[in-house]
Amino acid sequence: ETFTALDRACPHDFNQSASHIDVDSVNLTFIDRNCGSKFNLLTGNVEQGPATHPMKQYAVDYDGVSILHIHN
Repeated sequence: ETFTALDRACPHDFNQSASHIDVDSVNLTFIDRNCGSKFNLLTGNVEQGPATHPMKQYAVDYDGVSILHIHN
């Protein structure tokens, strides 16, 4: 019952049209294939640059039953 919401725009090159983060299911990380940055799957923290900032995280509220609210 714990959720994390992360923005899929890479914090390193978010202005680039090709900038989006994919899930690397083999290594259990997020990866921006455009710049090569890798991020922790659970926290969004940088594991490999050139990114120096973690993925943007949003606040999450869960009612414990079926409703998940994501907001900033």
